[in-house]
Amino acid sequence: ALSPEFIYAVGPGQIMPDDLRFGVIWMREAALAAIFDLEGAFSDVGLRLMRGANEAAVIDRLDALLDRYGGSAAYGRRDQPSNAFLEHGLDMLRTMSVTLPPVFLAVAVFLVNLILGRLVTLEREQVGLLKALGYGNAAIAGALANSLAIAPPGGHEIVADANAVIVRISTARETALTEIASNAARYATTEGVAPLEPWPMPVDGYRLRVYHLPDYDREDTLMRLFRTRFLMVNAFKYREEPRDIKKLSPHSHEDFEQGSLCLKGEWAHNLRYPWTADMTTRLPDEEIRIGSPSLLIIPPKVIHTSRNTSEGWSRLMDIFAGPRLDFSRRSGLVCNHDEYPMNPDH
Repeated sequence: ALSPEFIYAVGPGQIMPDDLRFGVIWMREAALAAIFDLEGAFSDVGLRLMRGANEAAVIDRLDALLDRYGGSAAYGRRDQPSNAFLEHGLDMLRTMSVTLPPVFLAVAVFLVNLILGRLVTLEREQVGLLKALGYGNAAIAGALANSLAIAPPGGHEIVADANAVIVRISTARETALTEIASNAARYATTEGVAPLEPWPMPVDGYRLRVYHLPDYDREDTLMRLFRTRFLMVNAFKYREEPRDIKKLSPHSHEDFEQGSLCLKGEWAHNLRYPWTADMTTRLPDEEIRIGSPSLLIIPPKVIHTSRNTSEGWSRLMDIFAGPRLDFSRRSGLVCNHDEYPMNPDH
């Protein structure tokens, strides 16, 4: 139970509340008086003053009335311990509500400025080109976020100045990375995978290329395909709701693997393995349910399809080595086809 003078329940001589040793209990007056031998008497009194009453005069009159009964000095609500603690807590909240929001806002502004400044520094060549073509500051700022970058061969550095999702993709030709990969032993040898052959050089040579992904959204597909000489990446648009299980796309690849990288949401991967002449080696169909971030590597000839199962935003990225010929042959499907031409032998 709570009493107005014991909202902050502190007993006599205590500094902090102690529920094991002090509490407020409501009882009938007759029973309580009998327990403490106070029939027709009381040990504590609280008064409510009318609006406009003189508190000091009331305190003086109350002290005079109770003096012959041993009453101690009366005091106003301002000096009541429970009220004092509550007022102090409310004052702290008022102070924090005034001082903390500007501090956090200032820190956020500083970090955003730092990140954008770093991005502009790294992309100075592209920013200058966009400026020369007449793009405004807002358009350029948008191009630096939610993007896919293709870095030329040689040394480069990726720096994140704040919390961000960065996916770095390279081929097995980058031996320094393959040697320290967590699954390096399982991929020491590969079977059924075609050799990684380079496609033609980009039309204007190697350079850093940055693609603002929303610029490549299409109404008829969720895919946003980009290729290099050795890789193809499908940076899917976000899915806002679970995929329709009646509109899946099971398929397989004859001689290359696929990496499905889940970046956001919960996903289900369904796999059907090819049959062999030896029934003892046949594998049953499999459904792998997994969250994000996660990576599924799908072997050649395995029929597969993926679907997001969680509500809200979900995102997937498919990775192929090398570029997929079937996608490349579809006119306009590869977003940067004019920069990375097809192999003439295809």
